[in-house]
Amino acid sequence: MAHSPSSLRIGVVQMRSVADPWQNLFHVQATVEEALEHRCDFVCFPENVFYRGPKEGPGGVSRSEAHLSLDESGRIERKSEFAYALAECADAWSIPVSLGSVLETTPGHDLPYNSHWIVHPGGRVESYRKMHLFDFQG
Repeated sequence: MAHSPSSLRIGVVQMRSVADPWQNLFHVQATVEEALEHRCDFVCFPENVFYRGPKEGPGGVSRSEAHLSLDESGRIERKSEFAYALAECADAWSIPVSLGSVLETTPGHDLPYNSHWIVHPGGRVESYRKMHLFDFQG
């Protein structure tokens, strides 16, 4: 008996992140919903998914608003309004979502890691922290 090959439908997103993390989050959420409509099994976002710009963007939006962290169980800590909103979205996602270049803060480090997050259905996160912390002197 011949077996049909299994398939995996992956949504690959190209987006232009801006200095407002909220605008980027709204775009991410809308795109995940669109990926579900197209029956995607997994969706991948690029680097700098939640923030791209100077330390303080238009309207006083701060890059630190996009700094995120994980709790001991691997879920997004709801330590800010932005983190709370992202955690609510992640809890509702029914497919894995890849988020590139998340600014992840960790205890004992003053600077955020440039992390790659895989958010699993229900909101559990696996994090790959790049070795070198942000420390550009320009």
